[in-house]
Amino acid sequence: MSLDADQIEKPARKLRKLIKGMESTPTPAEIHKFRTNCRRIETTLDVLSLDSKGIGRRISRGISKLRKRAGKIRDIDVLTDYLVAMKHPTSERDCHVRVLEYLGGRRRKYVKDFDDARKQYRSQLRRGLKRISKKIEKVSREDANGGARAHSVSSKLAATALTKISELKDPPRLQRSKLHPYRLKVKELRNLLQMAAGTEQLQFTDRLGDAKDAIGEWHGGARRHGD
Repeated sequence: MSLDADQIEKPARKLRKLIKGMESTPTPAEIHKFRTNCRRIETTLDVLSLDSKGIGRRISRGISKLRKRAGKIRDIDVLTDYLVAMKHPTSERDCHVRVLEYLGGRRRKYVKDFDDARKQYRSQLRRGLKRISKKIEKVSREDANGGARAHSVSSKLAATALTKISELKDPPRLQRSKLHPYRLKVKELRNLLQMAAGTEQLQFTDRLGDAKDAIGEWHGGARRHGD
């Protein structure tokens, strides 16, 4: 399984821009984009074995902290979207508005927590991500030239992807409590395959993206209806 240099390095580029240029009150789309690229760079650091020491370890910890804070905002955004789309009797409109106001207040609190952390880690993470990008470029060049380290990375990528496929192959009964963990595994496999070059991987990652979105809708419906 050969490496796709652009796809591997892209999350680091996008994350640097988001960390620097995101407004103090980020939009739902920016928060979603931020979390997506955090997950992808975490996968990259793991596959390149950069998440257990030195700059890679520090970057991984900082990104994890920011991703978790962004996750609280994302949860509020998803709940708000569900509530706005929900049909309700006119008699319950005041309750509807009060819940929206409550969610808005929670979002403002979580956004402040996230923005404070982003400003705290901004310089360190941007410098670190730039160094990580250089390491990725080096591995990619080695891959193109048949280097031993790149071969090791490619082998680890293939082995990890096969493990994830095996975990997804025979899923347990997808009850409400198991939907989210299963969806995370789909996302992890998708992130892994996005690092690989080739049309077949691209087509499969598109299908995994569709599955991820479908499970997300399913999970949301289960939470709304208590199934």
